[in-house]
Parts: sequence; structure tokens; C-alpha cells
Amino acid sequence: MAENTIIVELVGLPGCGKSTLANNLKSVFEQDGRKTGVWTDMTSDFKNLSFMRKLKCLSLKKLFQYIGLVGTCQYAFSLKRYMIQYFVKIDILYRYVRKFGSYDYVLVDHGFFQQALSAQYGSKLPDNQKFISRFRKIMKTEIQNDYIIECMIDAQQAQQRMKQRNRVNEGRLDKEKDEAALAKMFMTEKENFECIVSLMSELASEDMIIQLDMEKAPEELTKAAKQILCGDVL
Repeated sequence: MAENTIIVELVGLPGCGKSTLANNLKSVFEQDGRKTGVWTDMTSDFKNLSFMRKLKCLSLKKLFQYIGLVGTCQYAFSLKRYMIQYFVKIDILYRYVRKFGSYDYVLVDHGFFQQALSAQYGSKLPDNQKFISRFRKIMKTEIQNDYIIECMIDAQQAQQRMKQRNRVNEGRLDKEKDEAALAKMFMTEKENFECIVSLMSELASEDMIIQLDMEKAPEELTKAAKQILCGDVL
């Protein structure tokens, strides 16, 4: 089953509804008898793997590539270490799903492209051409997704949604209370997202990319995504 697992990565601004869409799709997929995992499922399963199986999912070549990638960012060592660990975690979990997983679908709301977006941490991605060049090189050698859902939304709308969401673990943007500063941060995120979208168009084939207008109703979005991914309707 593992080699037939379809990995779907959702990419978009904070608050756009990636996690909601992933969980809604999981629900309708499982109603159809399709075993489906989201990020938390993959993480939980991975913890139960034997040490030897975990080693089989580790790529030392990719580890050094991620070190070089994050090294292009002007961050404190502790933040760089966290960023590297997250890239490696995504890579290992994708390999685990391919080698040992039992899912029909895996819906990832924080995969490689989303992490590349998050890794900018408030700086402008187009200004870091070294990061773009190294990320492009990494993804060209092994793009592991089967589909990428581009979650399109206006920056102001995403900002309003983020303020309304209930998050146990707040992210950097959730903690910002100054409205003007937050609006400026979201505009930077939007610019970075557009850069990531351009990279996705370059690195992934046209039939891999699904664009969704996240301002539509959740039920409508779920139906549209399911029809494209599975070739059927709710």
C-alpha cells in the first residue's frame, strides 16, 4: 500500500484554512473507505517505528542540504537548528509514508513548501536568492508530493481569520497584538507566498497543482478538492 500513497501538500497564508480543509478531506475520504492521515497521524505513527526503520528513512545527503539551506538565513543558532530539524522531520515522515505507511492519502498542511514559507520568519523571500537557489535544487532532485493545493486568499482576509481561530500552540503571527505591525507582517507573508507559488509552478507539473479560492465555504472547497484528487464528487 505504501508505494501507492498519495501525498497532498497544502500551502497558504496563516489563517487561510489549510488545517480545516485537510481535516474535512480526511473525514470525507474515510467515509469512502480511503485510509487517510494528516500531519498529526504521521507524527504519531512515526514515534512507534523501530530505531532501525527510522534510520532507513533518514537521508544524510538531505540533512546536509537542509543545513546549507537554512544557513542562508540570518537567524540565531537556536532558530536555525529548529528550522533544520523541521525540514528533516518533514523529509523523514514523507519517506516513512512511502516505505512503511498504510495510507491511501496523506494530507500535509505544513510540508516542504509551507516550511520554506515559514522559514523566512518575517524577512522577504525574494531578497534571499541563495535560499531560493538551494531550495530549488533540493526540490528538483526529489519532489515527494503527488499534489499541491495552493490555498489562495487575500492577506487581509487571512489576517482576520487568524485572529478568530482557536490555537493551542500560538505561532509568531498569532502572538502579534499590534494591528499595524501584523498587517505589515501579512503583506510580507503574501509576497513570500507569491514567490513560493512561482517556485511551485516551476518545479511541479501542471497537473500536480490545484488552486483553491479559500474565501469559499468549507463544504464547497472540500467538494472541489475531492473531485480533483479522486475524480468523483461528494
